[in-house]
Amino acid sequence: MNSTLIKSLRSIVSADAVKVDERDRRYYSRDLFFEGETPSVVVSPGSQAELADCVRTATESGSAVIARGGGLSYTKGYVPVTDQTVLIDMRRLNAVVVNPEDRVVTAEAGATWEDVYIACEHHGLRIPFFGTAVGAVSTIGGALAQNAVFFGSGKYGTAADNVLGLRVVLADGRIVPTGSESIRNGTPFFRHHGPDLTGIFLSDGGALGIKSEASFRLIDMPREIACASFALRGYSELVAAAADIARTNRSAECFGVAQNPFTSSDGAGATLHVVVEGYFKEEVDRGLNAVRSGISGQPQEIDPVVPNFVRSNPFEFVTSVLDAKGRLQSWTHALFPLSRGPSAANDILDFYRDREYLLSAAGIDVTFTVAVTANALVLEPVMYWSDAPSPVHLNAFGGAAGRINGGGEASEATAQVVNIRKDLAKKFSEMGASHMQLGKFYNYGECLDPETLSVLRSIKAVLDPNGLMNPGALRL
Repeated sequence: MNSTLIKSLRSIVSADAVKVDERDRRYYSRDLFFEGETPSVVVSPGSQAELADCVRTATESGSAVIARGGGLSYTKGYVPVTDQTVLIDMRRLNAVVVNPEDRVVTAEAGATWEDVYIACEHHGLRIPFFGTAVGAVSTIGGALAQNAVFFGSGKYGTAADNVLGLRVVLADGRIVPTGSESIRNGTPFFRHHGPDLTGIFLSDGGALGIKSEASFRLIDMPREIACASFALRGYSELVAAAADIARTNRSAECFGVAQNPFTSSDGAGATLHVVVEGYFKEEVDRGLNAVRSGISGQPQEIDPVVPNFVRSNPFEFVTSVLDAKGRLQSWTHALFPLSRGPSAANDILDFYRDREYLLSAAGIDVTFTVAVTANALVLEPVMYWSDAPSPVHLNAFGGAAGRINGGGEASEATAQVVNIRKDLAKKFSEMGASHMQLGKFYNYGECLDPETLSVLRSIKAVLDPNGLMNPGALRL
């Protein structure tokens, strides 16, 4: 442990904001699925200036630097690859400033999506994309480093699609504004002031810099919503229906799930849920009718209890990273264009059908989910199995110890999940899929066009010449 570095960090932040206890450091070494090297120290800056000083101090000592937000990564997003790592807990940086006149909200990276939503709601305003399904915990910085979807995504795209500008801390401690805030005497209201420097730092997994602040445009809070749910016969039909709905451009959210066709007593049944929002009842009713008429095959409409509940309890309908039976979960996703969704769904089913025996033998269950983000489909198989939860699982939503099942007896299941996820990521690469939440898991560097990869590596070399910003992120 570098005592000089720790002393320097304590001179920047309060002493209790620097954690050196081994148990604390071990906790911060893992995400929801992977465990990495134990960082040498964990520091929690209380201002953007402190953040910049901590980054500069760490890199000058030769240490790697990784930012951690809500801790919900499952793709090694903030998992250290070296024990010479300063891990920065961003959650104290949580200020939110709403500018109703300019229709802009600026939030520090440690603020949660729920924090931002509540601050804007007081003014009758909202970010078009207004948060992840776990927005009570997920932070602005984490979602922009990894990218994310859910509330509002059907119409307005991903978290990254809604950003006006950033403030980014580079490896040498410089704080760089992007967008119109980069103009001398400028303010954040317009993203494309010259080349899109904002976009370079979005979805980068922290490989190019640490986002300290982000600004978003605001819209009036929609006053009317209407929901619908549909029953379909299986995964391929579910995905085809989601693509049909996406083409109507009417749904704020469109998401669904197909049961495991291999082990479920329900066969391969599926349900799809839609939320349409607007400012007048007639507008919303027309939108919902467009959704209904846009789905080919006329699926059975059912009680929309799920989307109504989700919209009535934003950021609260997910309260644990464990499933309802207390099992561990693992998500592995891919994005496809609307036209390729059904064939991709069939390929995914074939992938799991080839591993049906392994799933059954290890007691692994699978569901197949779909979500819409603008003109893309997010296909995400979810595996469930019993094993001992980690402290990250228990603490993600303030503790869920009363719902824990299983223990070390299911370690073979965990090993199988690891292998299946690795094979699935390779399969997605062969299918030409895109991804969010790249972290260090998906085959990003390997699947890029060589010229694109060369340019990206050149940018990395300029911004982080010593390779100390989240080493291994993007697998560059």
